[in-house]
Formats: sequence, C-alpha cells, structure tokens
Amino acid sequence: MITAVIGRQFLAAYNAAYGLHLSVAEYFEERFIPLFFDHPKYVMHGGNSRLSNPPFKKGQYPEAPERSRRIGEWLAFMQRDPAGSSPVGFPSTDLLATTSGQVSGALMRTTPEEAMLSWVGGALGVGVQGALSLLIPVDAVLLALEAGWHRYRQLLTDQPELRPNQVNTWNGQWLGHYTTALGDLATAPMPTDAFSVDKGIMSVETAPWPAVLLALGKILPADSRALTVYVYNLGQTNTTVGFVPVDLAGIRNLGTLYRKLFGESEYNTNQAYINATFGSGFGFRRACQAGAIGIYTLQPKGLRGIMPQAGMGKESKLPTWKKDDDTLRVHFHIYQTWLLAMLDKPDLWEESEKAARLLLTYESGAGKLKANRSNDVLTVLKAATRQQFLQAIEPVIRASDPPAEAVALARSIHYLPEDNFKYYSTLIRLRYAEIDR
Repeated sequence: MITAVIGRQFLAAYNAAYGLHLSVAEYFEERFIPLFFDHPKYVMHGGNSRLSNPPFKKGQYPEAPERSRRIGEWLAFMQRDPAGSSPVGFPSTDLLATTSGQVSGALMRTTPEEAMLSWVGGALGVGVQGALSLLIPVDAVLLALEAGWHRYRQLLTDQPELRPNQVNTWNGQWLGHYTTALGDLATAPMPTDAFSVDKGIMSVETAPWPAVLLALGKILPADSRALTVYVYNLGQTNTTVGFVPVDLAGIRNLGTLYRKLFGESEYNTNQAYINATFGSGFGFRRACQAGAIGIYTLQPKGLRGIMPQAGMGKESKLPTWKKDDDTLRVHFHIYQTWLLAMLDKPDLWEESEKAARLLLTYESGAGKLKANRSNDVLTVLKAATRQQFLQAIEPVIRASDPPAEAVALARSIHYLPEDNFKYYSTLIRLRYAEIDR
C-alpha cells in the first residue's frame, strides 16, 4: 500500500542523509517507536493496534511499564499476523468493515516489514484543511517532516496542555514553518496561529492547503516544475482522492510575482496571510477535482464576486478601495497577482494601469457632463464580454486627444482570448478603484 511505499522511500533517504544502514526493523524499533509511542503522550494515535486497544481513559496515558507491555505485544503480533496488526492505510481483515476496501481475489500477503513501514508512511501524511492528507514522494520533504517530528515531541513533553496524536496536522504547520523560520528550526517560535486553545486544551490548527503547496515550492529545487501527490483521508471510513498532479512552476510564480510587483518587504510581512488567501476560493477536494493543482485552483476567495458575470442574470460588484485599510490593500494585491499570473502576460500590468488612468482622465474632463462620463466609465467597467467592452469604450476613444491610448486598449481587448477577458477586465477594475482613491 502507498503508506508502506512512502515509508520505504523515507528510510532509504534517511539512511543516505545520515550515512546509516538501518534495516526496517532497526529503524522502527530503535528510533520510530521511542519517538512516537514510548512517552506518556503519543505523537500519533495507535489506531486499532495494541498501542491503543484496549483503550485507556481520556486524558490518561499509560505509564512506562504499561507502555512497554503494549509495545512488546504489538511488535510480537506484527510478526505473527502483520495484516491484523493494523498497518496504516491497509484494508481491514474484516471484509464487512468500512475500512476493508475493495474485495479482491488476488492474494497480497502483508509482511512485517510492510506493516512497520506503513506506520512510518502514515506519520508522513500532511494534513490540510478539508479533512484530507497528502503523501509527498520527495526525499527532501520527507526528511523535513522527520525533523519536525522531534519538535512536536518536545512540545508535547514541555506543554502539558498540548493535545497528542496530531502528527499529520502538525506536519502541515511544520512545512510552512520550515520554509519561513528565522534562525534555528529547533528553537524558532512557531506562528501563533498554528495553535488554538479551547477549555484549556491546546491543539495544532490544520494548515490551509495553499500554504502547504507554496511551502513545497520552496523546498523542492527551483527546476522542479511538477509533482504528483497522493490525497486521502483515513478515518472511520477511508477516502481516496487519488494521485493529483501539482504545477509547482505556476505555484512558485505567484510568490515571485507578488514580490516583484509589491516588494519583498510587503510579502515577507504578510506572508502567512498571503499564503492562506491564495486558494481560499476553493476547498481542497474541489481543487483536486480540477484534475491538477495549479494557479487556477489558487483563486482567492471573493475574487469571483467582482469578475464580469456574462449570462449570470446579475451584475457583478465593482471593487471598492479604502486607502487606509492595510488588509484591503494586501487583499487587492493578492487579487492582482493571481489575475496577472492567470493572464501570463507581464506587460498587461502596465497596460492595465494605463487603461485605468485613461478612464479616470476621460471622467475628470467632463465639466458639466461629469455624470454622463461617469456613467460611460461605469458601462466600460461593467462590461461582461469583449463585445460589450468594445462598444462601451467608443465614447472614450472619440473624446481622447490623441486617441492612440484608447485605440490601443480597444485593440488589446479585441485580440485577447475570450477566456482571458474576465481576468483582464477585473484587473482593470482593481487598478481603477485603487488609483481613483
């Protein structure tokens, strides 16, 4: 199963990184179990294995002798009946159970090694918002996650109020921290929004999926353009979304473009907010249904509401700008970055500003006819199709002296692919609102 495959890949990378030759059993018994389960609070849940069955009372954890007994029984059972020792992500041996998977006549015997590796692979799942997890078959990512296990173990030991068994949720937060932390990773403070407290219990918050993917873009080599991840959920009923391609080049481009347009300082100051906002218009499950994760699925929430809505039976709202609202300013910049990335024509950034200023110049030269010209501009901005836009821009062209810029705008709209019109039109709307105020 995929968890065992990922576990095997991790162990090979771990041995290579540290110059070791640990066997599966050596790593599992000497390093993995002591880190994850030989403590009062587990790093991950023991599932249906001897580690957690029979269950212990909520909030009470087994003392050292009890832990040692449970671990010993679990390892012995894994040797006798690997398939029945609750390997992570494997089908239940009970054919009627909700986690039994599809019944097959093929005999696929589970070995003790596979059972052990499945626990390692299961611990490498990266939880994201939407109750789904990712398995990422990249050595650098797997080793980064292993480094995070030790930090989580330390936090569980030092902070009694911190919930156990959240390693997959922790993995998502850790990847973001791994790519943004200043100084020593082992001691650099985690972001405050990585945790929440309810009734005295501290929990790790699930990371937004765009933030995790943006972090992957930083960990992988710059020439890595694509990646395939496995998306799933393990629970009372297991869910398999499947193998999903990720357009790393496009995802990286969003951060690069934001910094280029609005500066390193603004990006670094607001990085967590920016990363969480990209993709907020899509749930992760829906993003996977697009067939691949790329720029399109990272659409920010709220942007669709200010796009032209041809044939929708209602007019879209035009964006409004408040110059003293820093959060709104960053939100505008997130929208503009995404739109420009979708258009994939950097020169349209300057062209959209020229278009916005052209409309403002036309409007300001109205004199007593200001109301009429304001209505003309509104008609341009509300155009839902290229044809409507070209018709609405005619008064602006006639009033311009010289008309070159207005004609150039009409020409660029005419030759713009129909699918891209809504993106460019929305970019002009945003630039107009920002410059107008």
